[in-house]
Amino acid sequence: MKKLKNIALQIGLCIILFLLIKLFKLDYFGIYIIISPFFAYALFDYIKYKRGSVGYIAFPREDDSSSQMIALIMGVLMTITAIFYTELNTQKLLLICAGSIIFLNGIFMIPSIRLSIAEGNITITGLDNQIALNQINSIEILSDRIVINKMDEKKHLVRYLELSPKYSDIIEAYLLKHTVQTKIKIANKTSSLTSI
Repeated sequence: MKKLKNIALQIGLCIILFLLIKLFKLDYFGIYIIISPFFAYALFDYIKYKRGSVGYIAFPREDDSSSQMIALIMGVLMTITAIFYTELNTQKLLLICAGSIIFLNGIFMIPSIRLSIAEGNITITGLDNQIALNQINSIEILSDRIVINKMDEKKHLVRYLELSPKYSDIIEAYLLKHTVQTKIKIANKTSSLTSI
């Protein structure tokens, strides 16, 4: 149900953008050229992430797949529109490039939740603040959430995740690597190793 709401919200935003374009009489070329650098930067970010030159790991939320589908559809529609409905000129070539960049961004999208450990603190997208490692008793990795249990009995939750065993193993390995000198217990309850 939550996925349908997210898809409906994203389609609604696209309709609002379309209406604003019509209302202010903006041409599509200008809009595409404005948004393409953001998608190009996301592709550059993906390349850095795959090379391992960033200080975090990434894993998906429930709505990441719908965001990915929107980018794929938008890229295909933009490219097809440029090929069939515009004259051959510089504008057409730029629209084809912009559509291709958006399409590729849909294919190579980095999951939206990021986890990093630096300077004795853990930071996760979805948590308001960093948490000092020396305040953490245990971390539980489940298929739909991560639970951080602190020494003072408080719990911090990162919810609405979509963790496959592959992603939960990556998270566990990252946490074990960066918490070696602490007494934090890591419990991976969706590991591919536990199902063997």
